[in-house]
Amino acid sequence: MHRFRRTSWVRPALLTALLLMPDVAVFPADRETDWVVVVNLSNKTQRLKRAALESMYLRTTRFWTDGTPVLPINLPSRDPVRSSFSEHTLHLDTDALATYWNRQYFQGVLPPLVLQSSAAVRAYVARTHGAIGYLRAADADETVRVLDVDDDG
Repeated sequence: MHRFRRTSWVRPALLTALLLMPDVAVFPADRETDWVVVVNLSNKTQRLKRAALESMYLRTTRFWTDGTPVLPINLPSRDPVRSSFSEHTLHLDTDALATYWNRQYFQGVLPPLVLQSSAAVRAYVARTHGAIGYLRAADADETVRVLDVDDDG
């Protein structure tokens, strides 16, 4: 039986490959904001500035004000909602994000967890106290709190 020997370049190379996968879907301009940011119902936050949300997703803010760890959740890289969220919130394209996460990896910081659908994001956020995610606006329901996000430039 052959065993794969991990080398120091395998994980960063895999991370880069996953982050650089081309997005094939195009998000129509009239639906660019057809997503919402959601948190667990136990989270008392009602409103966030865009910069605070960016900081959570880039993992530079690690804790909510009550001390609970922030657990950001992403949709898959090919999802048009993720593309819209990343452009609007992070102001970074796919290449810049890949470079950023490769640097962070070597400092022991991992990117947000990726779930496969808005329904999966909603379910995870609904049962996880520190989680924050984004999903299609039509997929939000009473199991999660929709946050107001102030676009502060």
